[in-house]
Amino acid sequence: MFLLSELIHQETLSYNFFENALKITKSLKENYIFIKSKRENEEAILLHTAYNYHKNWGIDESFPCGDFYFIECLKKENDYLQKKYFITENEHRQSYLITSDWFYLEEPIENFEELSKNSNEWLRINLPHTWNKIDALDQQPGYRRSISWYKKEFYLPKFSINKKIVLHFEGVNNKAEIYVTDRFAGKHVGGYVGFDIDISDLVKEGEQNFIFVKADNSFDPFLIPSQKSDFVLYGGITRNVRLNIYPEEYIKKVLIQTPIVSKEKAATNVKVELNLTNENKFRLNFTLKENSGKTIFSRKFEVKNKNEFSLPEIKNPKLWSPQNPYLYSLEIELIANDKFVDKITEKIGYRFYEFKEHGAFYLNGERLLLKGTHRHEELSGFGNALPDSIHRKDIQMIKDLGANFVRLAHYPQAPEVYKACDELGILVWDENPWCRGGVGPKQWQDNTKEIFQEMILQNYNHPSIILWSIGNESDWLPDFENGDNPDSLKKFSIQLHQLAKRLDPYRLTATRKFSGTENIVDVFSPSIWSGWYSDVYKNYKSTLEKVHQQYKRFFHAEYGGDSHLGRHTENPIDGEGKIQTSGGEEPINKIQSSSVANIGDWSESYIVDLFDWYLQTTQNLDWFSGSAQWIFRDFTTPLRPENPIPYVNEKGLVDMNNNPKDAYYVFKSYWTKSPAFCYIESHTWTERNG
Repeated sequence: MFLLSELIHQETLSYNFFENALKITKSLKENYIFIKSKRENEEAILLHTAYNYHKNWGIDESFPCGDFYFIECLKKENDYLQKKYFITENEHRQSYLITSDWFYLEEPIENFEELSKNSNEWLRINLPHTWNKIDALDQQPGYRRSISWYKKEFYLPKFSINKKIVLHFEGVNNKAEIYVTDRFAGKHVGGYVGFDIDISDLVKEGEQNFIFVKADNSFDPFLIPSQKSDFVLYGGITRNVRLNIYPEEYIKKVLIQTPIVSKEKAATNVKVELNLTNENKFRLNFTLKENSGKTIFSRKFEVKNKNEFSLPEIKNPKLWSPQNPYLYSLEIELIANDKFVDKITEKIGYRFYEFKEHGAFYLNGERLLLKGTHRHEELSGFGNALPDSIHRKDIQMIKDLGANFVRLAHYPQAPEVYKACDELGILVWDENPWCRGGVGPKQWQDNTKEIFQEMILQNYNHPSIILWSIGNESDWLPDFENGDNPDSLKKFSIQLHQLAKRLDPYRLTATRKFSGTENIVDVFSPSIWSGWYSDVYKNYKSTLEKVHQQYKRFFHAEYGGDSHLGRHTENPIDGEGKIQTSGGEEPINKIQSSSVANIGDWSESYIVDLFDWYLQTTQNLDWFSGSAQWIFRDFTTPLRPENPIPYVNEKGLVDMNNNPKDAYYVFKSYWTKSPAFCYIESHTWTERNG
């Protein structure tokens, strides 16, 4: 036994000690017991392990070995370690990110009871995780759509007061069943929305506990998105998992509405869902603060039979916008019998917006041209199991492009994406994963409405979101008989639109392609691919002039074409769709192309010309609301085996490894004002003839 306090003045030794301590804690798979130190303001940790852990995990030989490690450290250092690694007792809410040291079993075992009979080895992994990051991109047709299992061990100390223990999953594709200490805890349907599982009655305090997760991405016609969608339906625990520990009475959910916003004033309504278990006298304290921390107001409300509260109006609010994404903080405290019980903080961005009929988009009373792209949640080497750092980097790259808008394709994405959009100033089209497949029977409809509702409620408080999309290409390629019936599709689309309005009357709805919804949703995007799937790009302006009169509130989602990084040509197809059959000093013969997608060379040269034409065309149309190029990054798809890179859609501005194509810099040169950016010549075409 030795004391860290004896080393505290020897900085090098102290840091070496902590590095070894972290190594041990990771090796022991969180097998900890906590006791109190006899010294004031200090805590001791008893790491209970056997000598063989030293042999198995290769702990540094300079560390003392035996049945026990006893480490006594000063409170400051110990608090750091406990915050990072340990579950401890706290009077208030705690949240632990539990993404390390999981175990994975790739076996299609249907029933939990059969899991104990398995003799195959569990693979140690970290989350997020997908089992499709390799086979989604290999040269073999198809990818694994089946069942796998995940396991996590954690120690829970004995609590002196009752607690609520809740697992929060940000996303498990596409169906999940959860078991804790050999008992069923809950299940969830839908891979792109988060969910909570209350395990308070299942965990054992003062003991090791085990979490088992059954993840299933096998084909299910009753679950969106359709397998006919043009992207991979990855399987796994593809997002973060948290272990949340709440006091017995706590704030479950907060929904913030801003029904009145102008340059002169802003109103705030708050819906609060509480978990109350007794007859205490409760009240809620609301405190609104500027981002500097300065308090604007504080208000107290008694909690009786109400859960909706109107807060004081604020004068001359600092409005949220892409140029200035200003966020206020709303602190909400739950008080029981004048004693603090729980607290939650939400960000608020005040903004107001409008799509003019047959006209432009306005944000905070001023015309704003929406300059956007799309994003799939996927990156080479990760599949769709992306860490938060990559989510944020993607949004930062989109911001650096000069964009102010992103359509999330074709499903709700990780919480970090919305947080980054709020903070960086990117307006969001958030999309229900009803992608293709038509309309289905009651079970399908119930699942689809439930997923849409979960999407809206979990992303409700993000000021960056301006559109709730009911789906994409929903009339295409039906999965059920008569699934493309126009009347059935319209009827169900109306139900989704009404659901969104009932949950959130202050945002607009949208969809793309199915023309039967043009008078149902608030904002509609037809399918326009001038210069790729149909028509030629020189006709783009005339097409826009036609559809902007046809549709009441029009936004152009999806345009562009495929380009292979590093592929160039001296003679790309021109804006009239004519392709050269010979070049150089020989006479040039041109053949008219009706579909560049079918006959084109997929060169960066052509796509640069197409985007240049589109951007020149739209930047001076004062009636145009905006558009979103398809797509920010190349992505995998099971539907395109004949592409130059098989099973990869190459319409991205960057490739699957985030290497920018020429097109990225074309957009940046048009959209970036400060600092100004000029794109002169290709960075991927450095050797040429002549």
